[in-house]
Amino acid sequence: MNRRNKLSKEKKGESQHPPSSQASSSAHQLSSNHDNSQPLPTSKSSSGTSTPATDSGDEIKLNGSSARAKPPRKIILERNRRPSLSGKHSYNVRAPGTPWHELDLSEVDFLKHHVEIDSPPLKRGFIKYRRIFFIVGAILGAVLAALVSRNVEMAEHMATLRNLVDEQIDGLGIDMPSLDLGLPKEFAELGDNLFSRSREWFKNKDFHTGRTLFADGYRAEHPVILLPGIISTGLESWTTDPESSGYFRKRLWGTTTMMRTIVFEKDMWVKHLSLDTETGLDPPGIRVRAAEGLDAASFFAAGFWIWSKVIENLAVLGYDTNNLFLASYDWRLSFHNLEVRDKFFTRLKLKFEQNLHIYGKKTVMVSHSMGSSVFFYFLKWVEAEGEGMGNGGPDWVENHVEAFTSIAGTLLGVPKAMAALLSGEMRDTVEVPPAAAYLLEKFFSRKERAKLFRSWAGSASMMIKGGESVWGNSTWAPDDEPGAEDTHGHLYSFREPGTDQESLDEKSVKSNLTAQDAHLWLLEHTPSSFQKMIATNYSNGIEKDAEQLQRNNQDPTKWSNPLEAPLPHAPSMKIYCIYGHGKPTERSYWYQQGPYEQDDRLMDGKYPQCTDCENVTHVKPLDFPTGRTSWIDSTIHKEDAVPKVRAGCKMGEGDGTVSLLSLGAMCAQGWKLDRYNPA
Repeated sequence: MNRRNKLSKEKKGESQHPPSSQASSSAHQLSSNHDNSQPLPTSKSSSGTSTPATDSGDEIKLNGSSARAKPPRKIILERNRRPSLSGKHSYNVRAPGTPWHELDLSEVDFLKHHVEIDSPPLKRGFIKYRRIFFIVGAILGAVLAALVSRNVEMAEHMATLRNLVDEQIDGLGIDMPSLDLGLPKEFAELGDNLFSRSREWFKNKDFHTGRTLFADGYRAEHPVILLPGIISTGLESWTTDPESSGYFRKRLWGTTTMMRTIVFEKDMWVKHLSLDTETGLDPPGIRVRAAEGLDAASFFAAGFWIWSKVIENLAVLGYDTNNLFLASYDWRLSFHNLEVRDKFFTRLKLKFEQNLHIYGKKTVMVSHSMGSSVFFYFLKWVEAEGEGMGNGGPDWVENHVEAFTSIAGTLLGVPKAMAALLSGEMRDTVEVPPAAAYLLEKFFSRKERAKLFRSWAGSASMMIKGGESVWGNSTWAPDDEPGAEDTHGHLYSFREPGTDQESLDEKSVKSNLTAQDAHLWLLEHTPSSFQKMIATNYSNGIEKDAEQLQRNNQDPTKWSNPLEAPLPHAPSMKIYCIYGHGKPTERSYWYQQGPYEQDDRLMDGKYPQCTDCENVTHVKPLDFPTGRTSWIDSTIHKEDAVPKVRAGCKMGEGDGTVSLLSLGAMCAQGWKLDRYNPA
């Protein structure tokens, strides 16, 4: 702490002298006021202080002219405690703009023998050793990183940690590679490796693709609508009760707010994200809605972009918020409820019509993942007649849609949806280290996850479609590899308890379920509310009769399945399918059965109520375990098998998330058949 004493211009009983002999005990700081004249020449006095070259009050020469020195109105005497003086005090004059400014008065007798105020001795503290601690910590970190890199499994964990660090760095908007911290070369290289993904992120944000297309002559022509996939659109809270008002308009899905809420307020998060299992809409007192605008699905979280790159490069071609629109929606809802609650399809229809009215051109639809199924449903809805339908007529699509571009579209479903809805699992949750799996199960168990997923009717739209005709039977599947030891036609496989993974054969495998059997198994092991939701919203079969396909145009449960409802008659509408392949993708599963438990199927009827209770027989719920638990058998891991098995997931061909059968079957073959594409 600094202690400041004010010097007065005069002291009672003494004449005016240089400020070295003038002191007062005032502690507040006051500024000096003086003319903007040249500094006074000074000479050294015997006491070590600087004094004016002339006596106080005499005229002095300044640049050839005479002027009278005006002393400052206020002078500050600053008292400090400095380690360099072995803990003693030092005194300095503060009088800016005067000859007395920053005079050292430490040796003046009057001040030298001043009574010292007791104060604790100065401590060196942690700060003085910060450089040593930093160097030692950096060396230990480098050594640890080198040791860890020798262990493959640990290296994978470290890579995950590095990704998490990168995510947080990206979220702060810091370009780590551009910071010059003056570190030694070795540490600088270590930083380059740690933040390599962030470095590539900043380097790649260069609009290269858009500029290349621009140079080739491409320009914005047709208005574009982007339609995100499942989990892509951010969801924000509109609940205003006292317990939830702190999260009003904050993202509960997407961004780091979601992560913090799950960790610190999991029950509140689950309460808001779950849907009513009977209505498929918001639970009473809860409102969660899709975020709006291009930012609604640009990023999932910091460092994980979804549509941002597409938007950036379309901007180079001349697109902006006038002719580029992102149709965000609440992907948790069934397609039917998207219109019931949010009027989503009505709004989408109006956007197409608005674009045609403003620009005089049809619109290009670009959809991703589940968004392709949503748009296929829209194509049927917009032409259908009746209350709650689009009533656009048979020519609406032909007159308003220029092209339909499906990016990684899940038109025929995703096998991982079958696992997520059955046991709350997928490869992402089972292929983790044992410690992480234990923590995940304790914090957010399989049973809790499955219950949440089943409340999302939208996720059920991604159940596989086409049955054994598309996904294979007990002897063969169209995407089996040559020399396969097991067929992907076995969607769920159960081994006998105690059987070693190296001894799996027809005798040691308890049962194999094909796509058709797996659907029945899933429905048998889920609550009645889920079964009802599936029956009233979706159909997952295949129809080959052309006349029946035309009748299905009036059945909304068929509109999300391109194998049970044909495309509209739109000869000029172009269809593009863009997808990746060649990456191991979960295709089928090994499952394990556990003990019997109280079955969730019976929970729906634990406290039954009825509006017309005549001629009703009341039956008490069974008070003993009736349902058998099951989960992905992550102990089976066979990298040398055909197909490969990783943590109980049989790997097939795809883009890493969606199987190739779903990505390309309709574009490569299905929509080339007249019954599915009448145009």
